Amino acid sequence: LHLSLRRQRQMCIRDSAIYDVSGALVRKWRRPPTVAGQDSFRWDCKDQHGRKVAPGIYFAKIQARGFSASTKVVVLR
Repeated sequence: LHLSLRRQRQMCIRDSAIYDVSGALVRKWRRPPTVAGQDSFRWDCKDQHGRKVAPGIYFAKIQARGFSASTKVVVLR
């Protein structure tokens, strides 16, 4: 997942989460503050308990102060 931040000041990303198509939380984590520019993070396709998720459609959501973004993620095996 790739994220581009336009602001020059530091942004504190509060939450990053993965949800399944029913809206159930699959995995959630916090990240350290990120400065403006390009950033990315990798989801290992595992849930909160370290188990591999089933193939299907998931949604990634990132929230920061005054900023929210989401995208569709397709897991294929």
